[in-house]
Amino acid sequence: MKEIVIGLEINSERCRTKALKTASEAKGVISVSLEEDQLVVRGDVDSVRLTTVLRKKFKKATLITVEDLNENVEDAAEEEAETKPVEEYWPVCHCNHHNRPSPSFQVVVYDPNPDTCSIV
Repeated sequence: MKEIVIGLEINSERCRTKALKTASEAKGVISVSLEEDQLVVRGDVDSVRLTTVLRKKFKKATLITVEDLNENVEDAAEEEAETKPVEEYWPVCHCNHHNRPSPSFQVVVYDPNPDTCSIV
């Protein structure tokens, strides 16, 4: 069994509910909790796949720690020393409706008499 901590940028109650629901639907999840902006998942879960799914739905999802709860404390300390920083990925958040870009338009005007002068 593992304990996975994923950092999320959560702006509203709707995003909080969406994060908990998405994590709880993953295969092998035993418990899910949300502490500030960190999602804590316990169970036999693929941490990379869960983080990827959350990145598709949220603006920022960072895998912070993966801890095996069955190992000894000494083994866990050695693993933390060997871990490398995780590269961050910034997909578009679908729950932030106020961040949508405004549409742009282009207007083409056709002049039926190009030889005439309109300034007189």
